[in-house]
Amino acid sequence: MTNRIMTTMLMLLLIKLSLGAQTPQDIKTTYDKFKDVTTVSGTRLFEHFKTSTVSVGIGVVLQVSGNKIVEPNKLDLIFMEFDDFTKNSDGEWWAIADGERIRLGKILATSKPVLSTGSLTIKQHYGVTTVSSEVFRKLAKANKVEMKIGTFEITEGRGKLWNDLQASRSLYREILNLIDQGKK
Repeated sequence: MTNRIMTTMLMLLLIKLSLGAQTPQDIKTTYDKFKDVTTVSGTRLFEHFKTSTVSVGIGVVLQVSGNKIVEPNKLDLIFMEFDDFTKNSDGEWWAIADGERIRLGKILATSKPVLSTGSLTIKQHYGVTTVSSEVFRKLAKANKVEMKIGTFEITEGRGKLWNDLQASRSLYREILNLIDQGKK
């Protein structure tokens, strides 16, 4: 299942790279009638550092049995970055949601080249961790969330990066809305 999630996220990111980072980000829902499984996935790219080609983003993937979106037991959170450093995607993923410290889990990290021309290679690094539905709800509903992914911190003092994370968490709220609509 992890390879499929990684493949899905890579496809979404390559589409976003080819369209440009300023295009609206969306949530994709697919149903596999042969496996009777619905997959919901989405990403938000949110940072472009002025001094490099780095983009940072978050993503979510969930799967449920059947063709109706219901509350899953677990969801996969994805942290993505584009650059030549991998240390930020290694280790553990932590969050502080409205003052509550939450260990999101150990990160399964990988990287793949997404563009190579001459001596320039841009790599996509991403880490995935699986969280419970309850933890996902806390992250989606919180007014303020700080994160530490490996050694990479997104805290209030990080300016644009901090603001972009808060705005990008709309992805979490949108997916939570899909789950809650499926319960009706």
